[in-house]
Amino acid sequence: MDIILQQVSKRFSYEWIFRNINYTFSSGEKIGIVGPNGSGKSTFLRVLLGTIEPSNGKVEYFDKGESISVQQVYNRFSFAAPYMDLPGNFTMEEIIRFHFTFRSLLVGIEEKDVIEMAQLDKSKRKFFNQFSSGMKQRFKLALAFSSQSSVVVLDEPTTNLDVDTKAWFEKLVEDRLGQRSLIIATNEPFDLQLCDIEFDVMNYKKKS
Repeated sequence: MDIILQQVSKRFSYEWIFRNINYTFSSGEKIGIVGPNGSGKSTFLRVLLGTIEPSNGKVEYFDKGESISVQQVYNRFSFAAPYMDLPGNFTMEEIIRFHFTFRSLLVGIEEKDVIEMAQLDKSKRKFFNQFSSGMKQRFKLALAFSSQSSVVVLDEPTTNLDVDTKAWFEKLVEDRLGQRSLIIATNEPFDLQLCDIEFDVMNYKKKS
């Protein structure tokens, strides 16, 4: 899926977060969204995802040249972030069952594989609010990569991950991304090494 931004700007009250961005996110690219803390990386992701509207300009989505409405695009994305809420009084099995009533599993993956992918089999019957921050993040990432989508969007994916788990995340990208696009908002060098392109949202320039 291609995502085309035309004169896209976003502001809150009188403060512009970013302005007049013209850019095409092409199918299959791996892009790191960079910028100082508070520069609007997470807001930019939300605009790309269609969960908030730009203040000016427009975002268009195309699949092999066919236009996709913003109302239909949500299931083309899978998303994970440390701040993303999941039901704390559900077990992983219950969250997975609930999640995949709305989303489709990636071809070749079953629901039971998500827990194995996250390497959390021993905790599958624990309530989610009993997990450590690192365990929660592993599960969110596994859930995102197990969902059928055209684009995997991640905000600060290695937050709360130790060195060994970062290596697990790198292998997850290698094994499960496939032909999908990858968009990561981050300033972490480890995350950026997984990307082919860096896009500075604050200064609006692309670094290859």
